Amino acid sequence: MKEITALKKLLTGISSSDRICILMHNNPDPDALAGAYGLQAMFAHQCKTVADIVFNGIIGRMNNKLMVKLLDIPLRHFSSINLEDYSHLCLVDSQPGMQNNIFPANRPALLVIDHHPSEGNAFECRFLDHRISAGSTSTIVTSYLKSLHVPISSQLATALFYGIQTDTDGLARDTGNLDREIFFGLFPEVHPELLSQIQNPDLPKEYYHNLGDALLSGQVYEHFLVADVDQTFNPDMPAEMADFLLRMEGVKIVLVYGCYKDTLHFSIRTSLDSIRLGGLAIHMVEGIGTAGGHARAAGGQIPFTKENVRTMLERFYHFFAVEPGQFQLLYS
Repeated sequence: MKEITALKKLLTGISSSDRICILMHNNPDPDALAGAYGLQAMFAHQCKTVADIVFNGIIGRMNNKLMVKLLDIPLRHFSSINLEDYSHLCLVDSQPGMQNNIFPANRPALLVIDHHPSEGNAFECRFLDHRISAGSTSTIVTSYLKSLHVPISSQLATALFYGIQTDTDGLARDTGNLDREIFFGLFPEVHPELLSQIQNPDLPKEYYHNLGDALLSGQVYEHFLVADVDQTFNPDMPAEMADFLLRMEGVKIVLVYGCYKDTLHFSIRTSLDSIRLGGLAIHMVEGIGTAGGHARAAGGQIPFTKENVRTMLERFYHFFAVEPGQFQLLYS
């Protein structure tokens, strides 16, 4: 496999005295967290060096917070480090130049691993594995660990398994043969009690406030559902509510949006195979924000102004050739 050959060559040039920073996209999800955790294990085993896992934004969902806590994923916030202190910078689950990360424009990347469609940005990188055929970054990283014979602890296996599970909806979406092979290969090493706790966290009262806002604001038309969660207590709530509302009988396309601080976050979900939501999300924020995603799950963010929200919604409705007036309140 040419990627492994190139990766081995890259790793031989890294010494134990090199300081490595593994960056993720802002407000990292389980796949980004697990991928970074796996790379940290790779650098420790192959190069005898400790790599720092760095994030910007927040760890929002309770599942993600428990994942970090129970699986002992060591994180440092971007505000507490200086990138100039590091010999090498890596980026996981994103690409330099995308607006959802803080990778500096003036630094070359040692290693970039991503499975999202490219935005066409040019960047300097010594090792790039951009594999859109993979359902998750965790899949790609696990394949490295296995090829390099890096020991995978039960905690790391649980993180990687959960990263694949969440990004592919349990292999139900955007999944390839490698995802299935890695997913089932990791399963015997997973810590079932820890995985269960991560999947079923205690939820704060604010979660139910946002759930109530989503249900009361929800509007439906044919197989569409659009909901506004208003002010959210974390930026991941629109995505969480979109996943939940897509389970409603008869609903096949969901848009949920809400404001966290001064930024409006939105998520789109579908159960249809005929729509590419990643491209739609990018179209919805063209000129006003950032977005991305896959065929059946996507999202983005825009500065919160009435004009920006109106533009985003108009583009969504126009794409599907529906009118806001056709929608009726879920509770009418």
